[in-house]
Amino acid sequence: HNGLNPSHHRVTRVPRSSRAYPTRRAVWCDSHKSTVTRPRKEDSAVSTTSSVFRAASRRDRQKNKMSPTAIASPAWRAAVLTAIKKNDKHMPYTKYVQLATVKPCGRPANRTVVFRGFLGETEKVTVVTDLRSSKVTELEKNAAGEFAWYFPETREQFRIAGDLTVVTKDSFKMQKERREAWGRMSPNGRAQFLWPTPGFPQMDDDGKKPSKQTFDVDDAAVHDAKNAADNFCLVIMDVDEVDHLSLRSNRRYVHIKDGNGDWGCTEVNP
Repeated sequence: HNGLNPSHHRVTRVPRSSRAYPTRRAVWCDSHKSTVTRPRKEDSAVSTTSSVFRAASRRDRQKNKMSPTAIASPAWRAAVLTAIKKNDKHMPYTKYVQLATVKPCGRPANRTVVFRGFLGETEKVTVVTDLRSSKVTELEKNAAGEFAWYFPETREQFRIAGDLTVVTKDSFKMQKERREAWGRMSPNGRAQFLWPTPGFPQMDDDGKKPSKQTFDVDDAAVHDAKNAADNFCLVIMDVDEVDHLSLRSNRRYVHIKDGNGDWGCTEVNP
């Protein structure tokens, strides 16, 4: 009971045929115009964030002549961070993601990597790898790659595509970011970059297979958070396309970056 006198408050019922329902309308997705169905309240996080970003980005660039890299991040980035937050509580391995590259022979290569965060406030995705791993050779021949990322708690999938850059100890740029990524690694994670060459047969000093799966590493190097191991590489994806599928709501959004760096999104059939 809310304490109000019901005799002074009448409720007028609206016939079902007269009630308002969502309609299709044309909306702007950054610099692209497309027609999408206005999502229901519970599914509106992506499109709402996108519309806010679109309006703000145009105003900011017109007012301050800002470059696309200096404006707010695209809607799909916010959606990824939201998915991580919603899944991380119950799924401790939610930051494991599949990375597909192309072998020199043309066949696909796929492996599980750990999402190491976005590069600063940009939409560039970072992971790490060993300089001696096969993916480094693959990316030298063909920089194209794609992440496939499924979140079981929220039942949504992100396919994130773009070109990958490997930052080695000899790279002219991004050394600060490479060292920072090394500093965020755990001691056990750092130790892997001091192990013998990945993919090579295991042999001890006598040419025999070792009896235990342990490797001697420099303890000081493992606990040195400032000086990255020579084999430690930071891998950065410059994202240009994202396919976001929500199985719970059967909504699918395709985000594409154009040549000017502007993001456009279109809702497509799931």
